[in-house]
Amino acid sequence: MIDSDGGKGGQVETYIENGILFGKVTGARPGRALDSVCSKCPGELKNQRIMGMVVIRNFHPEGDDWIGGTVVDPENGKVYKGKMWAIGSDKLGMRGFVGISLIGRTATWVRIP
Repeated sequence: MIDSDGGKGGQVETYIENGILFGKVTGARPGRALDSVCSKCPGELKNQRIMGMVVIRNFHPEGDDWIGGTVVDPENGKVYKGKMWAIGSDKLGMRGFVGISLIGRTATWVRIP
């Protein structure tokens, strides 16, 4: 999947492990070196290579949505709570927020053919 924010996003491969949804970075954002590290990330992610980093973590299914997980933004190191849902067969909607979902941002990710 790639973030559809005007081509500024990187690539993330989503996968399910024991019924839980995760996503790891598989392609660099334009203008970012492949060996970049997340110097602003918290805890165990601090100074970890962004390529291969698991940035989508611990989402579980609830009806048609995936909820309860977190999303890390390697650009600023912030960790957001999130909710995801399918948009047809080739897009993924994602809402990242701090505290309550009213305060956040929604992005659409597009499947790479």
